[in-house]
Order: sequence, then structure tokens, then C-alpha cells
Amino acid sequence: GFINNASIITPGESISSYYGYEVLGVWQENDDFSATTDNVKPGDLKYRDVNGDGTITDVDRVILGKPLPDFTYGMTNTFSYKNISLMVYLEGSQGGSILNSMLVDTYFPISFRRNKVAEPYLNRWTPSNPTNQYPSFVNPTSQGQRQVNSRTVETADYLRLQSARLSYNLPVKLAFFNSLNVYVVGQNLFTLTKYTGVDPAVNSIGGDVLKIDFAAYPFTRSYLMGINLAF
Repeated sequence: GFINNASIITPGESISSYYGYEVLGVWQENDDFSATTDNVKPGDLKYRDVNGDGTITDVDRVILGKPLPDFTYGMTNTFSYKNISLMVYLEGSQGGSILNSMLVDTYFPISFRRNKVAEPYLNRWTPSNPTNQYPSFVNPTSQGQRQVNSRTVETADYLRLQSARLSYNLPVKLAFFNSLNVYVVGQNLFTLTKYTGVDPAVNSIGGDVLKIDFAAYPFTRSYLMGINLAF
């Protein structure tokens, strides 16, 4: 509810593309500050000046990604050996992005009492730690609330082992049943992704197209054991 103008609809681009500022790094003590008329200091985020006028304004926004992936995919395989069978279901998404609102609240906090992502603060820029990854956070809103940027818009690509079922047919046959099968099923076993949030497939406060993750509850991991009897 605190993020405005997160996306754009423009000819030739994917609907509701993320529209914001490209972060080039962090201003360092030995940088040439005459290149900008903005009141920046070492430790501030360095944004790309698209039109080259020496100041960062709304016209310097660019498309940073799109919520709709290029494609989604799934694959099911069953492997069998003698009485043992393993069914594996993989699914994933490629080419989409997601706006990580938890990072927005970290880079541009509404209140310093709110929870934040720890890593940027623990590894923030200081004169003795001149990182080009995270700003100093001394005055995070001094350049404005540029919430949609290339640090808060992240890849939503993932590959997930959604389901696996391992079963074993016991080689027994009694008068009152013909077969006995023991199995164990796991759901949402692991996910491979570069997304730094909990899950790249969630969409907690976005619309039908726009994806925004704000502390969404993750998909649960579950296990089930069972027995099948055939009479």
C-alpha cells in the first residue's frame, strides 16, 4: 500500500512491466561528485542518469523486468526397479520478475521500528567497508522514495521439486489380499532460485498480473506415509 507507480503499460513491452531506477552501485569517497547536481554523499545509492542531465528524476526510470514469465514448465518422471518405484514431479518458471516489498521496506523504511532484512544492514557501506552492494542507510530516504529499483525487483525464476513418491511393492500374497504397497510422499521438497525472499511464486499484494511479495506465507512442506492394499 506504500508503493506507488510500480509498473508501466507501454507498447512493445510486457503488460505491467516493473518501472523504476537502475542502481549502478554505491557512491564512494573517491568518486567524482561533480558529475551530479544531486546532494549525494559517500554511502548513498548511485542511480543511472539515463538522460545525462546530471540529476535523477522520474524521466530516468527504465523497465526493470516483467511479472509475466517467458514460460512455465513441468515434468513428471517415474523410475522403477524391481519392486521399487519413484515418481518425481518438477515444475518451474523462467523469465519473470517479482517486486520484493520486504527489501523496499529495508531500503526505504516507513518506520525504523519495522522489521527489515538483516543482510543489507549487517554488510552496509562504511568508510572501513566500502562495499558497492549496500548503502550506508544513514539517511535512506535522502534521495527520495525510489522504491522500485534494480535492487528491489528480483528474478522470479525457479525450479521446484514439487512432489516425489517412493513406493515399494511387498512380495507377499495372502488369502485375504492380493498385493501390499508401502509408500511415502513429499510435497514442496526444495526450490532452486536466486530470489532472496521466501518463495518466488508468491504474490501477496499484487494484482492479477503484477507480482509483489510482502512477507507472504510460504508454501508448506509436507510428508505422507501410507499403505495400499488390493483385495
